[in-house]
Amino acid sequence: MAENETKKRVLIVTRWFPSRSAPGTGIFVFRDVVAIASKYDVTVVHLGEPHLFESDLDNELTWAKFKVIRVPVAFASGYKSAFAARKIIAQQLHQADLLQTITVGAVTPLIGMRVRVPWVHTEHWSAMLRPPHGTLREKSIIRLLRAQLLRADAVVAVSSYLGEAIQKYSRKPVRVIGNQVTMPDTVYADTPWDFGMIRMLGVSNLTASKHPELAVCAVAQLAERGYDARLRWAGSGSMHKKLVTLAAKLGVADRVEFLGQLDAAQLAVEYNRANIFVLPTEFETFGIALAEAAVAGLPVVTGDTGAFVEFLDPASTEFVPVAEYYQNRIAAAVGGLLSRTNLPTRAQIAARARARFDESDRVGKYFELYDGLLAARKNRARR
Repeated sequence: MAENETKKRVLIVTRWFPSRSAPGTGIFVFRDVVAIASKYDVTVVHLGEPHLFESDLDNELTWAKFKVIRVPVAFASGYKSAFAARKIIAQQLHQADLLQTITVGAVTPLIGMRVRVPWVHTEHWSAMLRPPHGTLREKSIIRLLRAQLLRADAVVAVSSYLGEAIQKYSRKPVRVIGNQVTMPDTVYADTPWDFGMIRMLGVSNLTASKHPELAVCAVAQLAERGYDARLRWAGSGSMHKKLVTLAAKLGVADRVEFLGQLDAAQLAVEYNRANIFVLPTEFETFGIALAEAAVAGLPVVTGDTGAFVEFLDPASTEFVPVAEYYQNRIAAAVGGLLSRTNLPTRAQIAARARARFDESDRVGKYFELYDGLLAARKNRARR
């Protein structure tokens, strides 16, 4: 960019973004914004659930490289309140050179709104993988939102697994640009594993589709087999009380700890102290926690469905068929890792995983996409 050239202005509209109330929500979106803001003048409009902003609007997080506008939107109320954001988005669009929406819910205020700038949509949402569900009204809303993707000039999916599913909602080929995977600073010793204590780590929201209860049960089953097994789980959610009760019922309350939402530095500590990563998820459109466990050099126990199958190394991963989750397979999979005589060392797992995630190439794909659309718009204006 020439010294006197003004940065192009990018408006990012997203449903997911970190706040003081929920620092871990949308961390992958935050990382993309930081990368995009290294080249463009970025404003973020965060359409978040009102409860996430309870302490944020008067005590806002600030970033030097970009601006964030919080707009409380109660999506559960039939998406009506999302239209209150239309005025703010319209004002910001008037000043923008390019629009970037992230997840299909973020396009709600744009229904019926004319977008005069190039529009890129990035999709993460797992619901795009399955037919609309819920009430007739909810199904209709989801179909309407999906149809809006036909309006975007380019659609990006965070994995080919998700991209194949949403291709039907785009007139042009869906591009695949993965999430950023944070590389730890730690240099791991190339030494054999010591599983005298099995220090399992799980990272995700405490929700049904992640099946944290199976990890708790695995601790009890491993303890019954004579292993000194422990579990620490980073994340929060509606299942917390149920899981605490389950751990007590199984007699492993002293072996299971729920850590709540952790920031990046705290997560790095947890990855370093663990020696096995466990996430019995039903599926993932990418699987950042799984990727970060791998670059931290951890053997992994997880399901067999999702984008992560593309990047996790079978040499250090036990892929459990999701259909067999409730057949005591999580504990058996942990045992399978322990019994592998050729399990790569932590240093080897980390090195192989890090080679799969090139951040400069990933960000470069966004820059190439943005610049191409901006140049095409400029050429059209000259005609």
